Amino acid sequence: MRTILCVVLLAIGPLTVAQCERLDSASRALEKIWDGRFGQEVYEQGDPFYSDFLKLLEDTSTFGCVLDSTAFIGDTWSSDGRLRVLSWDHLSTGSGHDMVSIAQFRDASGIVHSKVLCPASDENDIADVEFYRIHKLQDNENASYLLIGWGTHGGGSHHVVAIALRIRSEHLDQLDRVFPVFGEGYWSSDSMYVISTQRSHRIDMRYDEGARAISHNEFKPVEDEDVPWSRPTGRRTTLLWSGDRFIIKPE
Repeated sequence: MRTILCVVLLAIGPLTVAQCERLDSASRALEKIWDGRFGQEVYEQGDPFYSDFLKLLEDTSTFGCVLDSTAFIGDTWSSDGRLRVLSWDHLSTGSGHDMVSIAQFRDASGIVHSKVLCPASDENDIADVEFYRIHKLQDNENASYLLIGWGTHGGGSHHVVAIALRIRSEHLDQLDRVFPVFGEGYWSSDSMYVISTQRSHRIDMRYDEGARAISHNEFKPVEDEDVPWSRPTGRRTTLLWSGDRFIIKPE
Protein backbone atom coordinates (compact mmCIF):
# COMPACT_ATOMS: atom_id res chain seq x y z
CA MET A 1 0.00 0.00 0.00
CA ARG A 2 2.86 2.28 0.63
CA THR A 3 5.83 3.43 -1.44
CA ILE A 4 8.93 4.61 0.43
CA LEU A 5 11.50 6.75 -1.29
CA CYS A 6 14.60 4.56 -1.52
CA VAL A 7 17.17 7.18 -0.65
CA VAL A 8 15.33 8.07 2.56
CA LEU A 9 14.85 4.43 3.40
CA LEU A 10 18.58 3.81 3.17
CA ALA A 11 19.29 6.81 5.38
CA ILE A 12 16.76 6.33 8.17
CA GLY A 13 15.11 3.00 7.41
CA PRO A 14 13.31 1.78 10.57
CA LEU A 15 12.27 5.28 11.66
CA THR A 16 10.83 6.08 8.24
CA VAL A 17 8.93 2.78 8.09
CA ALA A 18 7.33 3.59 11.44
CA GLN A 19 6.41 7.10 10.37
CA CYS A 20 5.02 5.87 7.05
CA GLU A 21 2.79 3.48 8.95
CA ARG A 22 1.59 6.39 11.09
CA LEU A 23 0.78 8.38 7.94
CA ASP A 24 -1.11 5.42 6.45
CA SER A 25 -2.94 4.87 9.73
CA ALA A 26 -3.95 8.52 9.86
CA SER A 27 -5.45 8.26 6.37
CA ARG A 28 -7.41 5.14 7.34
CA ALA A 29 -8.58 6.73 10.60
CA LEU A 30 -9.82 9.84 8.82
CA GLU A 31 -11.73 7.72 6.32
CA LYS A 32 -13.44 5.85 9.18
CA ILE A 33 -14.34 9.11 10.95
CA TRP A 34 -15.56 10.67 7.72
CA ASP A 35 -17.82 7.71 6.95
CA GLY A 36 -19.73 8.53 10.15
CA ARG A 37 -19.64 12.28 9.64
CA PHE A 38 -23.41 12.78 9.95
CA GLY A 39 -23.21 11.92 13.64
CA GLN A 40 -22.36 15.07 15.60
CA GLU A 41 -20.09 13.22 18.01
CA VAL A 42 -18.09 11.94 15.02
CA TYR A 43 -18.06 15.27 13.19
CA GLU A 44 -16.40 16.90 16.20
CA GLN A 45 -13.46 14.53 15.83
CA GLY A 46 -12.33 16.48 12.76
CA ASP A 47 -10.55 19.29 14.61
CA PRO A 48 -8.53 16.99 16.93
CA PHE A 49 -7.53 14.94 13.87
CA TYR A 50 -6.35 18.10 12.10
CA SER A 51 -4.23 19.15 15.09
CA ASP A 52 -2.74 15.69 15.49
CA PHE A 53 -1.94 15.46 11.78
CA LEU A 54 -0.07 18.77 11.87
CA LYS A 55 2.04 17.41 14.72
CA LEU A 56 2.72 14.24 12.75
CA LEU A 57 4.07 16.27 9.83
CA GLU A 58 6.48 18.06 12.17
CA ASP A 59 8.50 14.85 11.96
CA THR A 60 10.42 15.56 8.77
CA SER A 61 10.97 11.85 8.10
CA THR A 62 7.33 11.69 6.95
CA PHE A 63 8.49 13.50 3.79
CA GLY A 64 9.98 10.17 2.72
CA CYS A 65 6.54 8.53 2.77
CA VAL A 66 4.17 8.50 -0.18
CA LEU A 67 0.52 7.65 0.37
CA ASP A 68 -1.08 5.16 -1.98
CA SER A 69 -3.23 6.63 -4.76
CA THR A 70 -6.30 5.04 -3.14
CA ALA A 71 -5.62 6.64 0.26
CA PHE A 72 -8.35 8.88 1.71
CA ILE A 73 -5.88 11.74 2.14
CA GLY A 74 -4.76 13.03 -1.27
CA ASP A 75 -0.98 13.11 -1.79
CA THR A 76 0.19 15.27 -4.71
CA TRP A 77 3.88 15.77 -5.60
CA SER A 78 5.89 18.07 -7.82
CA SER A 79 7.95 16.40 -10.53
CA ASP A 80 11.23 17.31 -8.79
CA GLY A 81 10.14 15.81 -5.46
CA ARG A 82 10.73 19.07 -3.53
CA LEU A 83 7.06 19.88 -2.86
CA ARG A 84 4.08 17.74 -1.86
CA VAL A 85 0.56 18.68 -0.78
CA LEU A 86 -1.60 16.51 1.47
CA SER A 87 -5.32 17.33 1.13
CA TRP A 88 -8.64 16.08 2.44
CA ASP A 89 -12.27 17.03 2.98
CA HIS A 90 -12.54 18.17 6.61
CA LEU A 91 -15.62 16.14 7.63
CA SER A 92 -18.01 18.31 5.66
CA THR A 93 -21.74 17.73 5.85
CA GLY A 94 -24.31 18.65 3.23
CA SER A 95 -23.27 19.98 -0.16
CA GLY A 96 -20.55 22.34 1.09
CA HIS A 97 -17.02 21.07 1.60
CA ASP A 98 -14.33 22.42 3.92
CA MET A 99 -11.06 21.38 2.30
CA VAL A 100 -7.69 21.14 4.04
CA SER A 101 -4.35 21.34 2.22
CA ILE A 102 -0.94 21.13 3.91
CA ALA A 103 2.36 21.45 2.06
CA GLN A 104 5.67 19.81 2.90
CA PHE A 105 8.71 21.08 1.02
CA ARG A 106 12.47 20.69 0.94
CA ASP A 107 14.62 23.82 0.85
CA ALA A 108 17.88 24.18 -1.09
CA SER A 109 19.80 22.78 1.89
CA GLY A 110 17.66 19.64 1.96
CA ILE A 111 15.78 20.58 5.14
CA VAL A 112 12.06 19.71 5.17
CA HIS A 113 9.41 22.19 6.31
CA SER A 114 5.61 22.29 6.48
CA LYS A 115 3.05 25.00 5.70
CA VAL A 116 -0.75 25.04 5.90
CA LEU A 117 -2.24 26.24 2.60
CA CYS A 118 -5.94 25.71 3.41
CA PRO A 119 -6.65 25.38 7.16
CA ALA A 120 -9.59 23.57 8.73
CA SER A 121 -12.09 26.38 9.15
CA ASP A 122 -15.80 27.16 9.19
CA GLU A 123 -15.20 30.23 7.05
CA ASN A 124 -15.95 30.09 3.33
CA ASP A 125 -12.56 31.15 2.03
CA ILE A 126 -12.41 30.97 -1.78
CA ALA A 127 -9.01 29.31 -1.44
CA ASP A 128 -10.80 26.45 0.32
CA VAL A 129 -9.76 23.73 -2.14
CA GLU A 130 -8.11 20.34 -2.39
CA PHE A 131 -4.98 20.83 -4.50
CA TYR A 132 -4.68 17.96 -6.97
CA ARG A 133 -2.03 19.18 -9.47
CA ILE A 134 1.46 20.64 -8.99
CA HIS A 135 3.40 21.91 -11.99
CA LYS A 136 6.94 23.28 -12.07
CA LEU A 137 7.14 26.88 -13.32
CA GLN A 138 10.84 27.60 -12.81
CA ASP A 139 13.76 25.33 -12.01
CA ASN A 140 16.32 27.13 -9.86
CA GLU A 141 17.28 27.45 -6.20
CA ASN A 142 14.10 29.43 -5.53
CA ALA A 143 11.88 26.94 -7.36
CA SER A 144 8.39 28.11 -8.39
CA TYR A 145 5.29 25.96 -8.76
CA LEU A 146 1.72 26.24 -10.04
CA LEU A 147 -0.93 24.50 -7.92
CA ILE A 148 -4.46 23.75 -9.13
CA GLY A 149 -7.27 22.68 -6.79
CA TRP A 150 -11.02 22.13 -6.59
CA GLY A 151 -13.60 23.08 -3.98
CA THR A 152 -17.27 23.79 -3.36
CA HIS A 153 -19.21 25.79 -0.78
CA GLY A 154 -22.51 24.17 -1.67
CA GLY A 155 -25.55 25.91 -3.02
CA GLY A 156 -25.00 24.23 -6.38
CA SER A 157 -21.66 25.95 -7.06
CA HIS A 158 -18.06 24.81 -7.35
CA HIS A 159 -14.73 26.46 -8.12
CA VAL A 160 -11.24 25.71 -9.38
CA VAL A 161 -8.31 27.72 -8.04
CA ALA A 162 -4.75 28.23 -9.29
CA ILE A 163 -1.99 29.72 -7.13
CA ALA A 164 1.76 30.08 -7.57
CA LEU A 165 4.22 29.23 -4.80
CA ARG A 166 7.96 29.73 -4.49
CA ILE A 167 10.46 28.07 -2.17
CA ARG A 168 12.66 30.82 -0.74
CA SER A 169 15.19 29.56 1.79
CA GLU A 170 13.10 27.86 4.52
CA HIS A 171 9.87 29.60 3.42
CA LEU A 172 7.11 28.68 0.99
CA ASP A 173 5.61 31.94 -0.28
CA GLN A 174 2.49 32.55 -2.31
CA LEU A 175 3.37 34.87 -5.18
CA ASP A 176 1.54 38.16 -5.73
CA ARG A 177 1.00 39.98 -9.03
CA VAL A 178 1.09 36.69 -10.91
CA PHE A 179 -2.40 36.48 -12.47
CA PRO A 180 -4.57 38.87 -14.49
CA VAL A 181 -7.68 40.02 -12.64
CA PHE A 182 -11.03 39.49 -14.34
CA GLY A 183 -14.34 41.06 -13.48
CA GLU A 184 -17.30 39.76 -11.56
CA GLY A 185 -17.86 36.04 -11.86
CA TYR A 186 -14.25 34.91 -11.48
CA TRP A 187 -13.45 36.11 -7.93
CA SER A 188 -9.80 36.35 -8.89
CA SER A 189 -7.00 38.46 -7.49
CA ASP A 190 -3.46 38.94 -8.72
CA SER A 191 -2.31 36.18 -6.33
CA MET A 192 -5.13 33.70 -7.01
CA TYR A 193 -6.89 32.70 -10.21
CA VAL A 194 -10.42 31.42 -9.63
CA ILE A 195 -13.08 30.05 -11.95
CA SER A 196 -16.51 29.57 -10.33
CA THR A 197 -19.78 28.31 -11.76
CA GLN A 198 -22.66 25.96 -10.99
CA ARG A 199 -21.78 22.31 -10.54
CA SER A 200 -23.73 21.29 -13.63
CA HIS A 201 -20.90 22.89 -15.65
CA ARG A 202 -17.51 21.16 -15.69
CA ILE A 203 -14.52 23.45 -15.10
CA ASP A 204 -11.65 22.24 -17.27
CA MET A 205 -8.44 23.98 -16.18
CA ARG A 206 -5.15 22.58 -17.49
CA TYR A 207 -1.48 23.51 -17.55
CA ASP A 208 0.70 22.71 -20.56
CA GLU A 209 4.26 22.44 -19.24
CA GLY A 210 5.77 22.56 -22.71
CA ALA A 211 3.97 25.77 -23.70
CA ARG A 212 4.03 27.02 -20.07
CA ALA A 213 0.36 27.96 -20.40
CA ILE A 214 -2.82 27.67 -18.33
CA SER A 215 -6.00 27.15 -20.30
CA HIS A 216 -9.61 26.77 -19.20
CA ASN A 217 -13.12 26.80 -20.62
CA GLU A 218 -14.74 30.20 -20.37
CA PHE A 219 -17.93 31.17 -18.52
CA LYS A 220 -20.03 34.32 -18.68
CA PRO A 221 -22.04 35.51 -15.66
CA VAL A 222 -25.78 35.40 -16.29
CA GLU A 223 -27.37 38.85 -16.25
CA ASP A 224 -29.59 39.70 -13.28
CA GLU A 225 -28.34 36.72 -11.31
CA ASP A 226 -25.74 36.48 -8.56
CA VAL A 227 -22.31 34.91 -8.96
CA PRO A 228 -21.52 31.99 -9.40
CA TRP A 229 -24.42 31.47 -11.82
CA SER A 230 -23.02 31.57 -15.30
CA ARG A 231 -23.09 29.81 -18.63
CA PRO A 232 -20.33 28.41 -20.87
CA THR A 233 -19.31 30.55 -23.84
CA GLY A 234 -17.81 27.67 -25.82
CA ARG A 235 -14.42 29.41 -25.88
CA ARG A 236 -11.21 28.79 -23.96
CA THR A 237 -8.97 31.31 -22.23
CA THR A 238 -5.18 30.84 -22.33
CA LEU A 239 -2.67 32.42 -19.95
CA LEU A 240 1.03 32.34 -20.87
CA TRP A 241 3.85 32.28 -18.30
CA SER A 242 6.22 35.17 -19.07
CA GLY A 243 8.87 34.22 -16.52
CA ASP A 244 7.38 36.12 -13.58
CA ARG A 245 3.63 36.22 -14.27
CA PHE A 246 0.80 34.87 -16.41
CA ILE A 247 -0.53 37.08 -19.20
CA ILE A 248 -3.63 36.60 -21.34
CA LYS A 249 -2.86 35.20 -24.77
CA PRO A 250 -4.32 37.52 -27.45
CA GLU A 251 -7.12 35.98 -29.48
